[in-house]
Amino acid sequence: MMTCSGISGRSERGERVIDHVPQGKWETVTFVAGLRHDGIVAPFVFNGPMTGATFRAYLEQCLVPTLKRDDVVIIAAENICSLEFFSS
Repeated sequence: MMTCSGISGRSERGERVIDHVPQGKWETVTFVAGLRHDGIVAPFVFNGPMTGATFRAYLEQCLVPTLKRDDVVIIAAENICSLEFFSS
């Protein structure tokens, strides 16, 4: 759940606006999917950051079953090398 608060408020002329802003519960939600010329395949959303184990599970259980003969898979991510999946 994200918490958003405004940056302005209303009050009587000459009075200061005082209010409380709830502290949000910040979580990382990751979305990964395959992209074809005609749409998205194998969408996967989960709580937390991408790890090597999560990436392997996504490949084996979600993406690979959707692949067809002669499909090309391009993995593009700025931090993909940091996953222990590629280290072993």
